[in-house]
This record gives sequence, C-alpha cells and structure tokens, in this order.
Amino acid sequence: MKKILLLFLVIPFIWSCSDYQKQFVNKETIKLSPSPISHRDLDAGDNYASSPWPAAHRDARNSDYTPFYTGSDMTFSWIDLKYAGFFIGPTIGPEGNVYMPTGFGAGYSNLHCYDRYGNKLWESEKLVKGKELEGLDWGCEINAPIVDKDGNVYEADWNQIWSFTNTGKVRWVVNLREHGIEGMFISPFFLKGYIGGSSTDGYVALFDMKTGKFYDKVKLPGTKGPKSLPMFDGLWETQMAPEMRQFAWDAVFGCNMQCSNTPAVDLNTGRIFVVANGNTENEGVIHGIDLTEDGLKIAFTSSTGFGGSGTSPSITFDGKIVVLTDGDGYFNGIDTETGKVVWRINTESVNGVSSTTAPNGMTINYSTNLLTAYDALTGKRLWVTNLDSVVADKDMKGLVARKSTPSAVAASNVLATPDKIWAIVLSCAKMELSEKQKKKNNMRKIPVRGIPKDSVRIPQKYYLCSFDYNGKLLSKTPAPGDGAIISAGLDGRIYVSGLSVVSEIVYNQTPAFFRTTPKPTGGIWGYEPRSFRNYAKETLQYLVKYCTNDPSLSTTHHLSDLHKKNIALEQLDGVRLALEEAVIRKDIDENKAEKITEQLNGPYRYLKEEKYSEAASAIKAVIELF
Repeated sequence: MKKILLLFLVIPFIWSCSDYQKQFVNKETIKLSPSPISHRDLDAGDNYASSPWPAAHRDARNSDYTPFYTGSDMTFSWIDLKYAGFFIGPTIGPEGNVYMPTGFGAGYSNLHCYDRYGNKLWESEKLVKGKELEGLDWGCEINAPIVDKDGNVYEADWNQIWSFTNTGKVRWVVNLREHGIEGMFISPFFLKGYIGGSSTDGYVALFDMKTGKFYDKVKLPGTKGPKSLPMFDGLWETQMAPEMRQFAWDAVFGCNMQCSNTPAVDLNTGRIFVVANGNTENEGVIHGIDLTEDGLKIAFTSSTGFGGSGTSPSITFDGKIVVLTDGDGYFNGIDTETGKVVWRINTESVNGVSSTTAPNGMTINYSTNLLTAYDALTGKRLWVTNLDSVVADKDMKGLVARKSTPSAVAASNVLATPDKIWAIVLSCAKMELSEKQKKKNNMRKIPVRGIPKDSVRIPQKYYLCSFDYNGKLLSKTPAPGDGAIISAGLDGRIYVSGLSVVSEIVYNQTPAFFRTTPKPTGGIWGYEPRSFRNYAKETLQYLVKYCTNDPSLSTTHHLSDLHKKNIALEQLDGVRLALEEAVIRKDIDENKAEKITEQLNGPYRYLKEEKYSEAASAIKAVIELF
C-alpha cells in the first residue's frame, strides 16, 4: 500500500527541522486551460488514464515509474490541506487535474480536486453528522484515487466504492457490505473493464467500471495478521478522524487485518498479485489470482516470511518477477508464473516499504540510510548510496548537534523517471543510545525488523532529492516536511503528499522547552521547474536522445512501438504546456514561444509516422530557436 514506512526509522524524540514553513508561497490564480483529454495508451494498463500518474503507484504494475522526463532544477510552488496527513499520494487526470483524499469525519470533504497551480476545483460533499458512512468517509485516508481514460475518478472509503466525473458529479456508488465484504478496499485497480481491489478482510472483488455492478469475488485463504501495535500518544489526533487513527497505524504494518496494500496486476497476463497474511498470525504470503471465463481463481499462494501485509508488490516490466519486502526485513523476488521465491536478500527494510521497478530491469529499495538498486531478475546488488555521505548536512547547530553525527534517511516512495530517481530525504542528527536509553526507547514496542533500536535519527531538514541511475546525487531542494508519495506531471511539475508521522511523534514526545519548531503539518505540496523555458528546452534535448535510442536511456528501450510513439507525442504536448507557462511567467518572449510551438508540428508529424531519425533532426532544429 505504501512506501512510507522508513519514516519510522527516525520516529523517536525530537523534530528539529528548519522553519521552512515560513517559505510557503500562495500562488496567484493563473487561468491556463486544462489539457485536452488524450486517449493514448501510455503503458499503464487497461483503462488507465493517459496521464503520467493515474493510480497509487502510477500503473497496474505498482512500478512507481513514470515514462516522462522531469527537470533538473525544481522550486517549491504551493501547499494545501496542511492540517491533513497522507498515506498515499496525489494522482493526476488526463487533463492535468490533481486528486487528493483525506480521512476526516462530519463537516469535512474527503476528496479534493486541484488544478496544477494548487487552485481547488471541487470537493466531494461534506459528511453529515450521524450519517458519515453514507457519504465519502474517512476510509479515503488510505485509498488513492484512480483515473480512467475518460477522466472519471474512482475512490474507495470505509464501506463503499465511488465513481465521479472529472467535474465532481457522482456517477455511481456501490456498498461493499451488500456483497458480503466487511473490510475495505485499499487503493483499487483496473482490469479488463472492471474496477477491483483487495479488502482488509481478505476478498478480491471486481465491479463494472461503467455501472458499479458486482461481477465476482474470491476469498483468500488466511487470517488476520499480527495483533495491533501500541500507538504513540498524540499521533494523528488532528490529521484524521478518530475512527481512522488506530486502523491506519495497523495498516502501516499489516496488523489486525488480512490484507493492507495495493495489489499489482501483470499487464500481459492480467494476473493479480496480493500480499496478505497466511493461515497463522505470523505468516506472510503472496497470492496470484487470475480472471478466467469462470471468474476469479487463485493460481498460487506462496509464503514470504513473517506476517504483516503492509507492503505493496511491484512487478518488473518484463513480467517475470514480482518484488516485495516481508515482515522479516527481507527483500524478495518471486516468479510471477509459479510463485516460487527466486531470490531473498536481508536488507533490513521495514515491512510496508514497497519497491520501485524500472524498465531497465532495476528495482530500488531503501533501508535506514541506504538507497540500494538490485537486478530484479537475479537479486544481484547493482549499487548502494549511503545517504549520510551525500544528503546529510554537516553544519548542524544547537544542543542536539553537540551529541550527534550527521545522518540522512529516505522518507517517501522512490519515484523513477527515464533518467533519474526522486525521493524525500531527511537530514538528521544521529544519536547513539545508552543501555538505559535503549530500554526506554519507545521503538522497542514495535517488533518490526528494520527499525533501529540502538540509535535515533532526529530530523533537522527535509529535501526533495534526485539521483541518477548509478545512485549519484543530482539535486536537493528544500521540502516542508516528511514525505509519503511523490508523483510527477506531464509539464515538469512534481507533487508530494506529506504524512508528518516522524515530526508528529517526535514533537509529542519532546518536552516543550526542547522544541525548536511549531507543531508539524502535513499537506499536499506542489513543485515546479524554476524555469519553464529551460524545462521545455531540456525536454527537447531529452527527446533527441529518446528518438535515437541513446544508450544512457536504458529505461526507455523496453517500449513497444505503440508506447514509444504515444509517450513521445505526449511529451511534446508537455513541451507545449511548458512554453505556455514560460510566456505567462515572462520567462520567454511570446513571439519566440509561438514560433517554437509552430515548429513542433514537424517533429509531431514524424513521431506519428514513427520516423524517429527525422523527428530527432527536426527537434534539434527547434532547440536552435531557443
């Protein structure tokens, strides 16, 4: 379900980050028309929107990979919903709308739609006291909206599934209880005209996308996971409804429920992969489920280690391996056909940290201060980056700095793009604990491998960082807090959801006299290229490499002819958007922008005809106009 669990590596004691909140900027309202809705197949799966990020982990595979270029120089742009914390990330419609759910009760809306500038376009109806479960309720907290090719939005809550148009009109609502499902879906998926999901009580079910009509369900063998873990005092008291707090905490680790993650779907075979709890409290399993002529059938069930189902599986682009982290802190590669464990590596990752898969066969995982890439087919380690050495600030000040060493940990999913990867990274003060302190360390209450109990990492600053495919740090841009999920738009923008779990726990456990920051906030954050003109030029330079199969772009070489063409055409539309932005921001002369836009018709025509060499030459000529 989430890629946020390494947040808990830095849970104890103090939040001592900078006063970055003072830098929040309220963006002016800019009235640029939404993008026209495209129906191109962009390799995300059946029915998914022609969007860089239409689902929880971008595509049916749960890859967290977008096939579109992201810029090299970003700046913080906007923030909203600062009072809320998020387990899942922003999804994006084909017209550029950004969707974000919350998890509140009476008097609140729980689905929010923004334009790319952070202007709110619409919200779901506010919940009525005493009738909360009749509306779009607090269960949205751990459910990412997903968007279809027509821009329709689907959102699951505590007991229902909803479908909206992209203007906020309700298309249909289905009540899961009427179909014998007592749990809730967590971030549904599309498959062959159906919307489906796995429920926390162990069902996989499908409903018609157009009408919400029930199609079929299958009960997974198994029982509830490990018992609920103790919750930290004060955690999320203001960030979600009281009814969601303990449930969300349990869902993080897959406790007290049979399943708590986003299923992955193989784009070629349609096989559904669900991580769940097995027949005993401490047995973790993965199920392979097929949609046959007779409905849903379980193809295999394989043991994956200690129980708890917080991690979402991710399928490689060749469809051969599904990867996941188990409750023992091991990283697993599992054969998608047989369910056999092909390789298993002790990475000390936290159960719940799902992994990123890229089209070049690389899978990326993190644990504590290490960002590591593996060959997904063999499990061989390709490289490892110690975040302590490349992100941690060495110039720490204050009382905490006197008894600590610089450190850094990842605090979000890893977003992969064709030429770089992104993550929210915390610069921390690492403090070793005495034997007495170790006994008092509240993290001892959390019996989950991957959470260090002999030291604490106290957040000092937060960054949106980018790395190349060798693990080299390319950039770090200040961030407002703890991240959860990162997604990216077609026009160079990046969106991040904030959970503030580290900050919230640390703040509540810190004596008032020792606090150096205000009470933490969450929110949805927008980043944009510092210069849209430069972003447009960089994107065209990237497209030259793309069209000539440049060896440095190994992540684009897997594409079919259809997807290669469609993605390039969409990327050119992104360049047009960036040029419009550059004119509005007075970053480029309007006449020059019009001339460049007109000249893009040549590459556009060549790409439609799949004449990539000619397209590359035409793009080079356009670049000269800058």
